Amino acid sequence: MNVFFDVAEYYYLPQYEPVIEELAERNINAYLLVDSSKKAYFSHLDIRSLGVKDMLFYESDSSKEKIILEYLPDWIIFGNFTQRSEKIPMQVKFALIQHGVGPKSCYYTVSDGDFDVRFVEGTERLNKLKQMYPQDKFLDVGFVKLDPIVNLSLAVPSLKALGLDESKKTILYAPSFFPCSIECLPLNFPEALSEFNIILKPHFFSLSRDKFKKQKQRLEHWAKQENAYLVPIESTNILPYYCLADLMFSDASSTVFEFIALDKPIVWYQDYKLSWSYKGLFSYRLKKRMDFDLKDYFSIGAVADNFSELCNTIKAEIENPLGYQNSRKKYVEGLIGKVDGKVKQRIVNYLEAN
Repeated sequence: MNVFFDVAEYYYLPQYEPVIEELAERNINAYLLVDSSKKAYFSHLDIRSLGVKDMLFYESDSSKEKIILEYLPDWIIFGNFTQRSEKIPMQVKFALIQHGVGPKSCYYTVSDGDFDVRFVEGTERLNKLKQMYPQDKFLDVGFVKLDPIVNLSLAVPSLKALGLDESKKTILYAPSFFPCSIECLPLNFPEALSEFNIILKPHFFSLSRDKFKKQKQRLEHWAKQENAYLVPIESTNILPYYCLADLMFSDASSTVFEFIALDKPIVWYQDYKLSWSYKGLFSYRLKKRMDFDLKDYFSIGAVADNFSELCNTIKAEIENPLGYQNSRKKYVEGLIGKVDGKVKQRIVNYLEAN
């Protein structure tokens, strides 16, 4: 059996890696299908240690299609929307492992694509998708990205190796690229929280796209402060930093839902920047982009509307990390599903059986 992984973006890899690992253990070939324009991001990747047989680069949709027709894989795993070309035979099956579980409408509407099965996370997600797409096949397996943490198979650097103080509690800041709070935080943000280590783990786009260069500039400025560490762009996997952090704060990133699965406190930071095209008369565009009012999910953690509130709230939550524990557990069951380290096995079992 041959399985292709469509790596439309470099940051999809952490979601795929546990499945690739399971395939390798069963002597099933895994290939990465990569846009050649993004080849530089993959240059450091040791595909052998990852369990990948080969990386296949394409220059266009037609060359991508040609590769698929040459190899005729049994399955292609996608991390986002796709449509099947009429030239690709139905014997090549399409599966979706969505690259995130966050509060954006694309989590659901990506199922408009052509998939034989979508692997989903939790009963709440499953039920809503079934209502929206009653003819499609969905399988609740859990959130595969977390398997390495549960199985204790993850390499985690020490705080000392990151240049941070091992005697301090550690705060993880993991903002989305849009809507984004980076430009709303002050230039002395880490200094104002000097009693903590600050790990900065922005979205991949914040460091890679010219459109968000102001975000990158501010992140690099913060990283110069003694108690701050900016995760480099090539370290796309956020999981090691979940392990190091005592608390995480974010704006609208899917990482919030991943982090609470570890039963650690989060803070919603609701001071974020919007472009004019999402304000005033155009505010409906933001509501359309987000699949729900974020306030519906504020019960999983504390909320801060400005920087002063953020500092005070972080300190309070560090002192009382169990305050939202019951609510976290409820939402993990509905939005993340099974957290047992066996998600990759359930996925590969299905791929093999079908």
